Amino acid sequence: MPNWIEQLTHLVKFYLSGSKLKEGKTMVILGALPNLMLLCLSLDAYLGKNLVFRTGAFPNLRTLWIHKLEQLREIRFEDGSSPLLEKIGIRYCRLETGIVGIIYLTRLKEITLGYKVKVGWLGQLAREVGTHPNSPVLRMEEDRSYHDLGGHAEVEATMPLPEPERESSQVTTLTLNNSQDLSTTLPGS
Repeated sequence: MPNWIEQLTHLVKFYLSGSKLKEGKTMVILGALPNLMLLCLSLDAYLGKNLVFRTGAFPNLRTLWIHKLEQLREIRFEDGSSPLLEKIGIRYCRLETGIVGIIYLTRLKEITLGYKVKVGWLGQLAREVGTHPNSPVLRMEEDRSYHDLGGHAEVEATMPLPEPERESSQVTTLTLNNSQDLSTTLPGS
């Protein structure tokens, strides 16, 4: 990623497609953009296995769309990252070690698992959603069994999952047939 990107301090929406960016400096540069509210990574825009949102990064991010990042295996949020993030939408990904750290996303409203998304530790994610203080919704485009890789994925999570704080039930299964237009739900449809 070119260094001049970090000078785009007024950038609000950023769509990256086919960029083939690697792990490391990419998320540091993007995470430092102070006004970035929407980030869309699609069609192998990012080639890393782990997409880590570090403490203090993405201070104004509200929407994250991930579409067809074939090498991606884990999305991880650290405590203090993305404090305003409300929506996460994912399509065409195989997240073997799952989505980790949503408990740190205090404003989270919705996670959508779209077409051809497989998630390891989906049961743990559902429990985290169900006990999240903001009561977000976990939407699944297909039946849960379609999205679930189970808790025995080939790769283990890189750090322990946070413990749930309270009991609740906010998991929603959204089943859509192929003829419905999802362009309002996830970009790139």
